[in-house]
Amino acid sequence: SCVNPNHLWLGTPKQNTTDMLKKGRNKQPRGERQRSAKMNWISVRKMREMRACGIPVKALQREFGMSYGAVWKIVHGATWIE
Repeated sequence: SCVNPNHLWLGTPKQNTTDMLKKGRNKQPRGERQRSAKMNWISVRKMREMRACGIPVKALQREFGMSYGAVWKIVHGATWIE
């Protein structure tokens, strides 16, 4: 988030991407650190425990106010990977 003009340089999009990768600035925040996160680890664990007890994904969808696909991905480990 530096906005110092002395730290900027002109370059092509390819040069910009190469510089970003070289400096390790390509990692996106995961889990709770995402600005758009609607869950936290406590809720994720609770959801997974409920599913392990046999509660259907549709019921979890209603309980947590999320889409069926989002709940499915969480309980099957496609997202919110520890």
